[in-house]
Amino acid sequence: MRILRWIERVLDTLLQTAILGLVTGLIVTVSWQVFSRYILNKPSTSTDELARFMLVWLVLLGAAYCVGKKSHLAIDLLSMGSSIKIRQWFNLYVDLMILGFTLFVMVYGGFRLLASIASSNGISPAMQMPLEYLFMILPVSGLLMAAYSTLSIMTFLITRFEKPGLASQGPGTLRD
Repeated sequence: MRILRWIERVLDTLLQTAILGLVTGLIVTVSWQVFSRYILNKPSTSTDELARFMLVWLVLLGAAYCVGKKSHLAIDLLSMGSSIKIRQWFNLYVDLMILGFTLFVMVYGGFRLLASIASSNGISPAMQMPLEYLFMILPVSGLLMAAYSTLSIMTFLITRFEKPGLASQGPGTLRD
């Protein structure tokens, strides 16, 4: 269990650092765009595109972080008012659905998209940067979400079968 908590802390730290860097970069980029457009009367040509790229990365890494913190959207109407045991199994089901979606759609689909873009030699218009750099965040964030879901599933299974007293904690309780 200790190794699972350590892995979660490492993922949290990596994502927090990346998100902080992206937010800082986004603020600097947008501020420079406004300054160059309205003060210097000479708008920068690439900051708008760079800000868009950073926003895409920020949203997808933020979504991965939310999955890790269990603050993602989930339809818990079915489990509300249910016993703890039913809620635990419902949370496990949600984790399994997230795992399946991220592996199939985000990771597999993301790699297929990257292959398609690479074969067409897609280049961003303003920065002349390969579009693979923008879209590589799909499989990366998918793998991060899958890792968090796997950690939650493993925690559920370990607490369920190893120590009966801990089974009431359910999935996603690595913070103890």
